[in-house]
Amino acid sequence: MACWDSETDAPAVLFVHGNSSSKDVFIHQLSSPLLQEYRLVAIDLPGHGDSDDVDDINSICDVQTYAQTIASVIPALGLKDTTLVGWSLGGHFCIEIAAQNTELSGLVLTGTPPCGPGINEIAEAFTPSPEMALTGKGAFSDEDVLSYSRAIYNNDNVPDILIAATKRAQGDVRQALFANF
Repeated sequence: MACWDSETDAPAVLFVHGNSSSKDVFIHQLSSPLLQEYRLVAIDLPGHGDSDDVDDINSICDVQTYAQTIASVIPALGLKDTTLVGWSLGGHFCIEIAAQNTELSGLVLTGTPPCGPGINEIAEAFTPSPEMALTGKGAFSDEDVLSYSRAIYNNDNVPDILIAATKRAQGDVRQALFANF
């Protein structure tokens, strides 16, 4: 997994992005003077951002396996006193990690509504919209990229770097994660 790491010897904050995004969504947090006393790490999930594509979709594309993959970053980078920050789908991965890891210092979720497994629970947790139908779509047209980006960032003027992240996201990963959620 590709990551951005401030590489300090301080308590860590690990940022996990949502569906069809990248570590770049946390650019303001990573450059904030308010967080300079922490080791900041932001990852690109497999099939997203600067991370490699997923070759064997069936081997990884479920919440539990993604969570294990993300959790492996903590010992691999030697993170200590780690707080997870998860946005949207990233928050659901962080919940799964927290359920398995009692050594975390904290958990911060944003845009992560609580829901159980299954399409009915997901439908109840999220506000219906035409863009929600794109959440599990395999291939995005340029129009889909723009529409989805504007919806997930709640902004008509989405920065180019985040539009590029949505366009880059591996479609079959998005589709499999949604199907296996």
